[in-house]
Amino acid sequence: MSCAVRRAALPCPPFTVLVSLAYESWGSRRTIVALSVASTMALGAVVEAGNSLAHYCLVPSLLLVVPPSAISSVAAVVAAYAAEVYRRMPSSPGSGLAAGMSPPPAFPRSP
Repeated sequence: MSCAVRRAALPCPPFTVLVSLAYESWGSRRTIVALSVASTMALGAVVEAGNSLAHYCLVPSLLLVVPPSAISSVAAVVAAYAAEVYRRMPSSPGSGLAAGMSPPPAFPRSP
C-alpha cells in the first residue's frame, strides 16, 4: 500500500499547476470548493468500492492521487489568497506568510 501512495504522490505538482490556472479564472472560493468536492468524491468512491479495489491497479491509483493533490493545492490557493488580501496590512495575522509570497512594495524614487 505504501508503494501505491508513493506513486500517487508523483502527479501532485502538475496537478497544482492546473489548479493555479483554475484559481486565476475561478477565484479562491470556487477553487477551494471544487477541490473539496473532488477530494470528498474520491474518498467516497474508495469507501464505496471497498475490497473490490484490490483486484485492480489503475483505479485505486487514480483515486489515491486526488486527496494529496487537493490538499497541497488548497494550501497553495490559501497562501496566494493571503498574499492578495494581506499585502498592505503589515499588522494583520496573515502577514508573515503573505510577506514571503507578495512582491515588494514600490518605493518612491529619491531625488
